[in-house]
Amino acid sequence: MGVLRLALALLVVYAHCVYPFGRFGVSGENAVEIFYMISGFYMTLVLGDRYAAPGGAGIKAFYANRALRIFPAYFLVAGITLFLCLFGRALIGWEPQAARHLAEWRAAGLLDVPELLWLGFSQLSMIGLESFNFLTLSNQGDVMLTAGVSADAHELWRLLLVPQAWSLSVELYFYALAPFIVTRGTRFIIGLAMASFALRVALWQLAGLNADPWSYRFFPSELMFFLLGAVACRIYTGRLQGGAARDVVSPYMRIFLAVMAVLAVAIGRLDMDFGPGDVIAPLVTAAAFLALPTLFEKTRSNRLDRVIGELSYPVYIAHVLVIWIVGRGLYDSSGPAFLLTAVLVLMAAAALYRWVDKPVDRWRHARTARLREIRNPDPAGRRGAPATSGRTSAPI
Repeated sequence: MGVLRLALALLVVYAHCVYPFGRFGVSGENAVEIFYMISGFYMTLVLGDRYAAPGGAGIKAFYANRALRIFPAYFLVAGITLFLCLFGRALIGWEPQAARHLAEWRAAGLLDVPELLWLGFSQLSMIGLESFNFLTLSNQGDVMLTAGVSADAHELWRLLLVPQAWSLSVELYFYALAPFIVTRGTRFIIGLAMASFALRVALWQLAGLNADPWSYRFFPSELMFFLLGAVACRIYTGRLQGGAARDVVSPYMRIFLAVMAVLAVAIGRLDMDFGPGDVIAPLVTAAAFLALPTLFEKTRSNRLDRVIGELSYPVYIAHVLVIWIVGRGLYDSSGPAFLLTAVLVLMAAAALYRWVDKPVDRWRHARTARLREIRNPDPAGRRGAPATSGRTSAPI
């Protein structure tokens, strides 16, 4: 699934460059929600294999490896952005948007110590980063719910060093819960997915909260997409086991869950002007759910596909900084700027993978190997134990 992951990451880059060549139905929001499904698929897979150690050792290793996967590249990109916020104006004549807004809002008396403390804590821990997409400041400096992302100039997400990292915050919530959810029975997972979908419908019907940021940034209602990925993983493992296990998720239930995915995406698009995306986006999301088991089965042993997939997270985490560098602190929506941005993003992603992700991964895999020895100390048993092929993280 490496090619798919990289394509989704580049689609987010295209969206943040404001669709310079026009929209074609599948949006950045769709890319993020399909990534949620891929993440649910992979986490279900590895929690049933790599981290199935007794006494809680597997869960601790899972949490540690997730942190090692996400935080190094994030801290590097955030650190470079912070450096440009502090010294960019003097050195190169521009600064990222976070520096401009922070100075302007502080001068206007709009930011108090609590907001600044929460800003600092969230950017260090990644906990609560998505909350900045839900909040804005009034002209008096009061924190209030936003009318919608990019609806006004005082939305708190504008202060983030890595604005797109809000989705990593949502991922972290899922990682925290995953060992206690995706290891349960399939019926439980499906029931929880349906509850998450019901919450989405309730927010829409009872409070009118169906547009961005509620359409794909609110973790309780987005949990359904992670769980759809978990169900897709159960379908895949059922195929491996054969026999009665193959029917653990019936074809009728798969169709029902695909329709649920269609409706979930459609609800988030109701306030938009009708266009091809209102048909294409829901169908693509449902098709991704149905295709994940087969897609993983066909690509799991393809080394080239795996290497391509390694670039997806670096592309995602670095692309807004590159957009600012190309646009000198702004979002340049022209076609040539996007093409230059795409090339530079891929180069930055390759560098991040080579000098950050890859060395950390060697350590992560060594930790996982030691965990397997704890789980199965018999060498003969280890040779006969099932293994998960290749690296399986997909944290976007």
